[in-house]
Amino acid sequence: YQIIGLDRTVFFTYFIFNRNLRIYIFQPIKKIHWQKILYFLKLGVPMSLTYFFEAGLFNVSAIIMGWISIEALAAHQILLQCTEVAFMCFCCCSNSLHPHCSCDWKEKLRWNNTVFINIGIGIVLACIVGLIYFTNHQKLTHIFINAEKDQDLIIYNLTKDFFRIAIIFIFFDALQIIGNNVLRSMNDAYISMILSLGSYWIIGVGAAY
Repeated sequence: YQIIGLDRTVFFTYFIFNRNLRIYIFQPIKKIHWQKILYFLKLGVPMSLTYFFEAGLFNVSAIIMGWISIEALAAHQILLQCTEVAFMCFCCCSNSLHPHCSCDWKEKLRWNNTVFINIGIGIVLACIVGLIYFTNHQKLTHIFINAEKDQDLIIYNLTKDFFRIAIIFIFFDALQIIGNNVLRSMNDAYISMILSLGSYWIIGVGAAY
């Protein structure tokens, strides 16, 4: 949390002392554009709930892992930390998809090409991450434990099996992250919210339990 706080402080300081950005803070509000506010709420609230449903699933799965054993919870957390790195890579890849509302055919063609490029990059990144998981799962696990104690050896064996599952998981994770941002770029975040609610909390939590 201290690192996050430092990051926010540096960002806010840069925002204050930057001449081009400072005017947006101290400029008086002359008119409230309610239509734009409603547009961003209509797009932002479903996207926020989509990420909330996904993050909530991982929190609930951690609780369920704790019911099984301490070793299972530890192995789950090791894998979760590693998959979050891949998650951020997929998010960075798909963030190039901005809301698209142009009717120009050249702009549509450029947008379609961007979508396919993002999907291709996501699949390539998933292959690279899967290869790392398959060939270096021992080194990744040793970052967190030394596998010398008997308890650590149990965690190591569980993590080895979890990484095998994660290799399949990251491909679907990459596609769903890019797919959600494609829908967002089409100004439609409601469908992804409904799908996330059903898949994460009805199917995911039910199957995990």
